[in-house]
Amino acid sequence: MIDVFRKAVAFKSRLNKTPTSIIRSRLLNIDADISDFFVFSLGEYETVFVAENNLALLLGEHVSCTHKFHFFDASGVLCGVYEVENEEFHYRLKIEEGMVGGVNLGGFTHHVSYSDTILSQYNNKMLGISFQHRGYTGYRKTGLDEFSYVHGNFGAMYLSKYHGIRSLARSRSKHTYTPQFVVKPGFEYDLFFINPTNKKMLVNFVLIKNGSTKTLSQAYLNPRATCKVQIDNIDSESNVAWETSLPIGRCVVFERRGDHFDVFHS
Repeated sequence: MIDVFRKAVAFKSRLNKTPTSIIRSRLLNIDADISDFFVFSLGEYETVFVAENNLALLLGEHVSCTHKFHFFDASGVLCGVYEVENEEFHYRLKIEEGMVGGVNLGGFTHHVSYSDTILSQYNNKMLGISFQHRGYTGYRKTGLDEFSYVHGNFGAMYLSKYHGIRSLARSRSKHTYTPQFVVKPGFEYDLFFINPTNKKMLVNFVLIKNGSTKTLSQAYLNPRATCKVQIDNIDSESNVAWETSLPIGRCVVFERRGDHFDVFHS
């Protein structure tokens, strides 16, 4: 799946209405190869990522590119950079501890670059186009056979020539987000939140049961930080909610019980 941002002026009215608004003047002044911000979790889990070669998909033929991944630890500090060349439509990366400085939890971005020869050859087809990378991240509990995949939908990260990874995501006014899924007794849940903005964020978590609310925890997320909230020992079906200024209030949810393991967006 490929999302292509065509000429920024054509999208000006729509982009400026979204929580992750991309201001036209800023978009035109960056090399707008834009990545979502993805979660990786290792240790008791495994993480893979299906990265797209946008130009190859656009042309319908194999084109050599360099996939570049930037990894950040749970505190938002850069902990690894990994590059690989590939010409196929998609490249499947298994994230290893050696790539991420030995940490087990964090976030990452994916960007693609092409040689000057290829850019010159296809320049007329790429005029006024920038790419948005929203590849699929797969997770599985260590020891199980199958991965469960979710599509990227957090953040708008880009590579700045002088400042490294930067973000076009903007904080919202504080709001409460209540996802549709139900927390079920006998199941354990890991909720993963990431902060794609350039500001520190506070997230407050509550459990809603039988019309009453109970505070679970709160987390401060640095820019590019990741946090995991664990929920277990629930004695009856309940809901969870969180108060946040994150531009997208959704999180990635791991639901597990014994050999059952599922992953979904809240």
